[in-house]
Amino acid sequence: MIHWRKHRLDRCVTTLAAGGGGSQAARGDLDGVDGCLRAHPRPTDAVNEADKHRVSALEYASWRGHHHMADLLLRRGADPNR
Repeated sequence: MIHWRKHRLDRCVTTLAAGGGGSQAARGDLDGVDGCLRAHPRPTDAVNEADKHRVSALEYASWRGHHHMADLLLRRGADPNR
């Protein structure tokens, strides 16, 4: 059970800033991102993760015009100066 939970959290963090339109932030999936961050033991670390192109979830949300998503990420600890 612990391993499944860790895998689920790792996958969740990975999909926060997965490249392009595949990420929860880029799609504007507020519930998915919020649930992921609530479940993560270190949400500030998770919210600032970047993909292989060094792009964060906050950047994807901003580029796609998801203002509510950007606001959620900032409230949950995203660093706008990263």
